[in-house]
Amino acid sequence: MSAVRAVAAPNTQILSSLKPPLNVVVVGGTSGIGRGIVLTYRKHCPDAHVTIIGLDQSGADEILDQLGPNGNFIRADVSLMSEIRRITKQITAVDVLVLSQGMLPVTGRAPNKENIDDIAAVSYSGRVLFVEELLPLLRSSPHGGKVLFVLNSKRGNPSKIHWDDMALENNYSLFPAFNHGQEFTDLVIQYLASQPENATVSFVHAVPGSVGTPIANGLPFYLRGARSIRRCAMCRALFVACHFVAYSFRRILN
Repeated sequence: MSAVRAVAAPNTQILSSLKPPLNVVVVGGTSGIGRGIVLTYRKHCPDAHVTIIGLDQSGADEILDQLGPNGNFIRADVSLMSEIRRITKQITAVDVLVLSQGMLPVTGRAPNKENIDDIAAVSYSGRVLFVEELLPLLRSSPHGGKVLFVLNSKRGNPSKIHWDDMALENNYSLFPAFNHGQEFTDLVIQYLASQPENATVSFVHAVPGSVGTPIANGLPFYLRGARSIRRCAMCRALFVACHFVAYSFRRILN
């Protein structure tokens, strides 16, 4: 526990030093690491205005009860680009954008009504569109805009990208689908960070490890054995979230 306290102490100091007003948008903030990040802001930045975006109304209501008047929920299907364009018009200020939405299907390629595969839409295309739509607000943030992609910064492999089939219409399976999202995220972050107009915006791609989340609830029974691991991870969720949030702000204080 001493190691945990050693990490948590400076994280808490960083978060507590942030001056209001602070506007935070968390996509996928009704469960898992997204929920943990929302509650971390509530604890250490109680004056922050937090907007949660997702589909789970009941999960959002439970969090909004804790956030009080500083919380807001926008219900939307973030697998649809049209929905993302619609709801981002409702956001007028953002200092921190957290992209933690995810899904874990076990079927084959499943194009949505916009003809984008569900995994690609949620884990990559939709995330990039959120950034593109909100970049003007992030650039104007007095704190310096922060964008946090919560996915997997360890597993992307550029040598396994199907450059001649980027939508995986002919080479689809679960692992290539995940690899494309992870590696494309690495590439797009490097591109965005290299643009002079984004000099005041920081981009982070990180992996939280195993976190308690209902993402596996729809899995077949023979895959649900891993849920015991998920339950063990639940006790880590808020600590990991605190580390993520503080890490995204360290450049403010340097």
